[in-house]
Amino acid sequence: MNTLVECHSGYEYPQRPKTVFWQNRKQPVHTVITEWKKPNGKGFRVLLGNGTVLDLIYNIDLGEWTILTP
Repeated sequence: MNTLVECHSGYEYPQRPKTVFWQNRKQPVHTVITEWKKPNGKGFRVLLGNGTVLDLIYNIDLGEWTILTP
């Protein structure tokens, strides 16, 4: 599932997710719980402002985000 994730980007993209379009609403990211690098991208486990925990995976090769529920 490709989704809209807005990120803070300083020296690289993506550096830190700020908002996620989830369940037909723009949700603020309250906390980045953890982050990791993959050979083809980066992942973030985040806590949204509404209490939902999501994994946000960015694929550099495709330039796409995927949302997973842990």
